[in-house]
Formats: sequence, C-alpha cells, structure tokens
Amino acid sequence: MTYACNGADGTSGSSLTKIDDLNGIACTDHNGHASTVVVSVAADGSLSLSCPTVATPPPPPPPGLGLSGNGSFGTSHDTSPVRFNTFTFTNGGPAAVTIDAVEADDVFAVSSTTCGAQLAGGGATCEIVVSFDPAVGAGDYADMLTVRGPGYALTAALQAHVLETGCLRRLAKKGICP
Repeated sequence: MTYACNGADGTSGSSLTKIDDLNGIACTDHNGHASTVVVSVAADGSLSLSCPTVATPPPPPPPGLGLSGNGSFGTSHDTSPVRFNTFTFTNGGPAAVTIDAVEADDVFAVSSTTCGAQLAGGGATCEIVVSFDPAVGAGDYADMLTVRGPGYALTAALQAHVLETGCLRRLAKKGICP
C-alpha cells in the first residue's frame, strides 16, 4: 500500500510504502525548532505521530563568569567523616550578575556559601562549600554543582566513591578490597 503525504497547505508531497517511512522526516516543533517525526505503534495497533520538542541549549554564560574547584571527594569508607570541598564563583565581567540558585543534588549538598543574590563585576568572587557524607553507603556517586542566574548556568562535576567498611574487615587479607 502507498500513502500520499500532503503538506499543511494541501500540496502533494512524497509517497510512502509503509508508515515507518515517516520516522525521521523533518518537521518543526511547537517552538519553531527543526525536529524529526517519530512514529509509535501502541499494543492495540493505534498509530501515533509526533514532532518532539527540541531542547533549546542554554545560552553561553556572560563573558568572565567562571566556576572552579575540585569536585572529586575521592575514595572513603562508609564510616568516614563528612568531606568538604570549596568552589569559587568568579565574575570577571564589567557588570554585576544576579545569582538565582546555588545547588547540588543527590547525596551532595551546598553546606555554605558567601554568594548572595548578586556578585559584583571586575573580578569579584564568592565561595561555595559542598559536602559529601560517606554514610550514604557503598557505591559511586556523581552529580553537578550548579550556579544559575538569568541567561547562564555554570556547572562543576562532583564525584565520590565509598567502600563498605565490612568488606575491608572480611576481605582485606585476601586482597579483594582496596
């Protein structure tokens, strides 16, 4: 069977020999961005065509903004004390910037910050202290520290590795646990 595709203005388009031929055809999402058609067939046989919304990448940060620090909390044991790492947010641009949020998710937390609602320009800095509590248990953890304001979002990677203390007690002699 051949299907005829007509444009929105009713003009004749290309022909298709199977519905799956629609997958990947160019379309425009509701925000006016270029996307591609996705065809889905449900268990009941019904057909769904969509033009998925394309995520708009965030704009680049204003010149002179920077976020620096060591995001590695290293390897610790599940009985180790809470660890802290300090990051510096810098505004080397000429004008002050607004800070809407300073956040870390998952098992990392912003313990303290000297960043207020605005950071002056001309090389002004503020500090952000991020904490990680190894008591969350054995495993590998990763997340982002994010400083966000109008027109920018700066991120720094956070990572930690936690070993189970019991493993060390039982298996260290066998060389299994680091």
